[in-house]
Amino acid sequence: MMAKQKNMVDPAQDKRPKYWKKAGVDVRGRFRVGYDVYFDAGNAERIHIEEGVWITARCLILCHKRILKEYCVGDDYNKTPYQIKDVTLKKGCCIGMQSIIMPGVTVGEGAIIGAGSVVTRDIPPYTVATGNPAVVVKTFPNKSE
Repeated sequence: MMAKQKNMVDPAQDKRPKYWKKAGVDVRGRFRVGYDVYFDAGNAERIHIEEGVWITARCLILCHKRILKEYCVGDDYNKTPYQIKDVTLKKGCCIGMQSIIMPGVTVGEGAIIGAGSVVTRDIPPYTVATGNPAVVVKTFPNKSE
């Protein structure tokens, strides 16, 4: 006999979006953030989140990365400059558990990012993208089709 599961309630689910906004994230509507999600707090103003976005547990959103174009043997990695770019999560998109969103990426409206994906390029609206690096594996049709 299976044990009946109680409804899992996240006591902080209503608080996280408020903290993100207070930290400087550009919020354009209501959105949800799961447990243990990290964002680039030093560049929070470069993260743009639209209405209905759902960022599930343990994701990471980055706005900076090292520029390795001129990095050579003997160079000090800690002195390598950063490239800083915006991240935009469009209306109604969903970021799957443990995914990483890299700098300069736009996740399109209604797009779904599969769990554990590393998003290095823009994802078109109403698609599913998975993998490392994430690639589009499905495109949703219009309702009229």
